[in-house]
This record gives sequence, structure tokens and C-alpha cells, in this order.
Amino acid sequence: MRTSTPSNPSWWRAERRAVRRQARRHQRLSSQPEHRPNLMSRQSPTRSTIRALFAKSGNICAFPGCKHKIVEDDNLYVGEICHIEAAEPRGPRYNPSSVEEERRSYNNLLLLCHAHHRRIDSNVETYTVARLRQLKAEHESMVSGTSFEVDASIVSEVEREMESYWSTLIRLQEAHPVPDLAVELKPGRSGTQVFRDLRAKTKDVEALLEYYRESDERAPEQLKTFLRTLGYDLTPLEAVPYYKNPFEVRNWERHNLGSPNVLLDLKALQLYAELLYLAEYAKHHTDDTAAQARREAVMSELSHIAGSEQYHD
Repeated sequence: MRTSTPSNPSWWRAERRAVRRQARRHQRLSSQPEHRPNLMSRQSPTRSTIRALFAKSGNICAFPGCKHKIVEDDNLYVGEICHIEAAEPRGPRYNPSSVEEERRSYNNLLLLCHAHHRRIDSNVETYTVARLRQLKAEHESMVSGTSFEVDASIVSEVEREMESYWSTLIRLQEAHPVPDLAVELKPGRSGTQVFRDLRAKTKDVEALLEYYRESDERAPEQLKTFLRTLGYDLTPLEAVPYYKNPFEVRNWERHNLGSPNVLLDLKALQLYAELLYLAEYAKHHTDDTAAQARREAVMSELSHIAGSEQYHD
């Protein structure tokens, strides 16, 4: 049975107030050259994620033993969408290794009443990530036979909030004190486009590191050429064994061990994050063959890394 919810629940009003406060702060700072606006902000859960979250909640707070409803019989929304790993730094159980898609994904969210939301966030030693994931799984198993569907108005509120934020982001960039040097964020990109751009930027980093490596390799001969032009006798310099000459082994370990290993880690993390995103995407877009093909390609690449790649040593 479909249960309606109000189009303007209190928690969404609070979210919108926070967004407006943040926008006003950015606009104030953007007029001060010594400041640079912090344009990174949490993204709200997707429409499909919210629907799935409510559908599997049984319309009951997920805290063990709690019987408080998420949406009351008179259509008053009284629950809260909670993050297992915080959406932002300094939040409870924040994981700096996670990516935005993971933090707002279905697996990282659960529905609680206000009191139990406060309880889990004020006692992170007891309510760890592992404990909350177990709590979520046990609750969903318990209410698996209960049907509940979130009202479309709540989903629409999420979408309107994000549209408003992207518009604010564009205005902030347009008002940047040095427009030509503003960070290129490209609001409106899909997750697929973001991962594609991330791969391209990683190749740029790889090319930059290769340039530095080649530059250091050329340094000894460039030094000798320069000293010759000044009339120096190079006999003492050329008598020094290469492994004792700081110009011959300049940054050797960083170029030949450090950089390749960091790039390998970066590639693996990108693929892992992209696979998590594509797996969530596939749950609600079963007819997207391009996304399915990309997911299979990512799985193949990760399998190759797991079974064949190794660190330089």
C-alpha cells in the first residue's frame, strides 16, 4: 500500500537551510582575494537509492527494538536518513578512503528515528561501521515481508536540492575573483563521465612523472656541459663512481619504485570505486548495455591487477 509523505518535511527544510548558508558563505568569501571557496560538497542520495531505502525499511526505525515509524499515519515525515560512514570530514565514522558514490550509496544509508540517529552518532565507539552494517542487515531481514514505498515528493525534494546546489556552484565559479584560474568542476557530469575524466587526469599525472624522470636522467650530462662552458676540468667529477654521484642517482627510487607503485594504487582505487558505482547503477538500469559492458571491463581489469600486477621493489 502506498503511503504519502508531505512535500516539505522538516529534515529537507534543514538540509536546504544548510545549503543556503553554505552558498551565502561562498559568495561572501568569493569577493575576498585571499580566500578560495571550498566548492566540494556532499551530494544527496539518488532517487533510486531513496526509493530502495524506504522500500526495505518497513517504515520502522532500524535501531533494534525501536518501533517508531519513519512516516506517521497522518503523513508526517519524522525519520532521518543516516550515514553509516559520514558524508563529510569530521563526521562520525568518516572514511577518507571512500568516494562520494560510496558515501551516498544504498549500502551506506539507513533510516532511523531522530533519537537513535543522535545516539549512534554520539557514541561511535559502540556504533561502529561494522555494527551499523549488521544492524541494517538484520533490520531489513526482519521486515523483508513488509511493503513500503516512499512518496515521490521526497524523491523530488532531493533532486530539487541538488539542482539548486549545482546552480549555486555555477554562480560561484562565475563570480570567482580570477575566472581564468578557477578550478574546472563541470557541474552536471554523470558518474560515468567523472570516472572517464579521472582516468584522463591520471594519465596526465603519469606523463608529468615521466617528464620529471627523464629530466633527472638528463641532469648529469647537462651539468657536465655547463661546467665545460665555464672551463672546468671534469676529470675529478668523471672519476666518481655513478652510485656516489648524487646527480647520477637523483631521485632514482622515487622515479623507479615510488611513482609506479603510487600509480598502480591509484589505478586500482579508481577501478574499485568505478565498479562500486556501476554495480549500484546496474541495479536500477538493467537495460543500459554500455554500462554493463564497462562494468565487465572494469571487473576484468581488477581481476588482472589482483592476479598479475605487483609492486616495484
